[in-house]
Amino acid sequence: KGGGALILFTSWKDVDEVLPMILPQLDPAIRSEVYVQSREDKAALKQDVEDFKANGNAVLAGVASLWTGLDIPGDALRTVIIWKLPYGVPTLESKAIEKHHGNQVYWDAMLCRLVQGMGRLVRTTSDKGTIFIADSRAKNQRWGQNSLTKHVTEFGK
Repeated sequence: KGGGALILFTSWKDVDEVLPMILPQLDPAIRSEVYVQSREDKAALKQDVEDFKANGNAVLAGVASLWTGLDIPGDALRTVIIWKLPYGVPTLESKAIEKHHGNQVYWDAMLCRLVQGMGRLVRTTSDKGTIFIADSRAKNQRWGQNSLTKHVTEFGK
């Protein structure tokens, strides 16, 4: 059974570049059930999420607000794909914090957002599925050495 996937992007640029590559690879029945978060109509997301839940075999893709607060318990969501590790955009403020406190603050902020994104998959004790991080930087991380992500190593590879 295909679908049931949430694709989390960190930028609209990635949505625009990656989705056109992914869509032709999908089964035609699923291709017609791809919901993409709207940039212009923020209210449309609520309906897209409801349609995604009702379909049970669809794909939902987007940025920002989909990383947190999205609640899709049950079989409608079986896969979370994280396109890139969600590092924040370096700002003058973040560079000043890094200068005084090291890059651990920057790393911890990314981990917090990552765990939030992963948490979209498991909303109840009976939820299960696959989390796929499509970022080569994830392979070399020491997930078990951080209190936010130590549980990640408990769940297969």
